[in-house]
Amino acid sequence: MPYKNYNRSVAGLVRRLFSLGVAFSLVVTGVVPPAAAKTESGVGLPAPGSLVLQSDPFHPPVLTGLTLDPQNPLMFDFIVDVGDSRLTAGELDQAATSLIKYFLTAVTVPEDELWVNLSPAESDRIVAPGLSTTVMGRDLLAQDYLLKQLAASLLSPEEATGARYWERLLSSAAGERGVPMETLNRIWIVPERADVVVRDNSVYVTGTHLKVMLEQDYRQLPGREVSHEESVRLPDDTAGLIRELILPTV
Repeated sequence: MPYKNYNRSVAGLVRRLFSLGVAFSLVVTGVVPPAAAKTESGVGLPAPGSLVLQSDPFHPPVLTGLTLDPQNPLMFDFIVDVGDSRLTAGELDQAATSLIKYFLTAVTVPEDELWVNLSPAESDRIVAPGLSTTVMGRDLLAQDYLLKQLAASLLSPEEATGARYWERLLSSAAGERGVPMETLNRIWIVPERADVVVRDNSVYVTGTHLKVMLEQDYRQLPGREVSHEESVRLPDDTAGLIRELILPTV
């Protein structure tokens, strides 16, 4: 395989991995689980039903590129941005090692198996087989759990955003009709863009962006076949309130 084509292949893998990496960062650093809420596994996730609140923006260490050895294409030098962290040398080494393991997992697992799913209606589709035995699969499940906790917390009438949401919903036409069960629609975070530059033997990620959307909007993305079960839609006024108040906060 020509080396130029190999670079393009690696660039595609890096683009995919960094989109996942931004997803980790977006959820992990954007919420604050209650300090006392720990799972028995020790992962540190909030207990079911706990309010998960936003924290100040924070940029964790992230993998931003790599350099290939032309004499040995399996030899990589990784480039890590330390972000806002104030880690010791040992802690930074541990964080970088975790990021590199995510990269190696993304290279190894087929692209169509890089997903997790905590839908109560799909208990047989929790994690793709190829991802199920990896640390990355476990961590993605943890982030999906946190995302659902965050979305539910934002809809709580005890919080400012949720109070505004329910006040406007109940005074709308949807409220007059009776609030539908589908109001608690799942939120999806999907990779929208990753800007990758290939220069000589190096690959750099210069920008990434994730898109936050309602499940019904995700189901209508090009290339997706919508089954009858997936075709349930929120009323326009209800969906509009979630897009206006909840999605930007997520």
